[in-house]
Amino acid sequence: MNPLLEGHAPDHHIVAVHLKDDATMRVYRRESGSVTSEDRPFYPFFFLSDRALIDGFRRKHWVHPLDGKGFFRFLCIFEEWAFLWEAVRTVLENYNRSAVTPAASYQDLDVLHLLPDPAAQYLMQTGRTLFKGMEFADLRRLQLDIETYTTPGHRFSNAAREGDRIIIIALRDSAGWRRVIDGRKAGDAGVPRRVFIVHGDAEAQQAIEPKIQALGLPTMAPHWHQRVVLD
Repeated sequence: MNPLLEGHAPDHHIVAVHLKDDATMRVYRRESGSVTSEDRPFYPFFFLSDRALIDGFRRKHWVHPLDGKGFFRFLCIFEEWAFLWEAVRTVLENYNRSAVTPAASYQDLDVLHLLPDPAAQYLMQTGRTLFKGMEFADLRRLQLDIETYTTPGHRFSNAAREGDRIIIIALRDSAGWRRVIDGRKAGDAGVPRRVFIVHGDAEAQQAIEPKIQALGLPTMAPHWHQRVVLD
């Protein structure tokens, strides 16, 4: 295996990771047909071109100069995920003090390199890799389809629009489990939460989370106008 492509850590059968709290990552493994988890410390980080940009930041942190002559020469490490974002605000403020064109957000800063996904940061930091040592048949795969109603005259659903709603959510996994959540028989407010309740497998939950977030369902829920009656 090439450690540059597949990670330098030897850990196998990792199927999911997620941020348990600001300083802890929960790591899931699937082995012998069951899923186990462990909690590991997490130290979020970003890269800077100039260490002076973080001057004045009072939380505990570490700034390590990197070898080589690359543009992002300093690795900044923090004790908690929330502290990282506090440090980003410090960098933004320091940058704007002398900038010809002030930056509105960290995304406008060419002096900062930041991965905003804690799971991606953890995998990069530890050298761990999802699904290493697994065959395709070892994976628990979940298919998800979400259908929504759109008020006539509009192209896409909008949670803030009175007439728009979730019609149906259909799920099926590779082990034969299946479920249909019918929004026509119940309101929509709890439907996104119900998706996670009915399928307790952490691996499957991580698989569908990008789909849920892409559709904006966590923010949609408060706007739906009927209450869900769960069976």
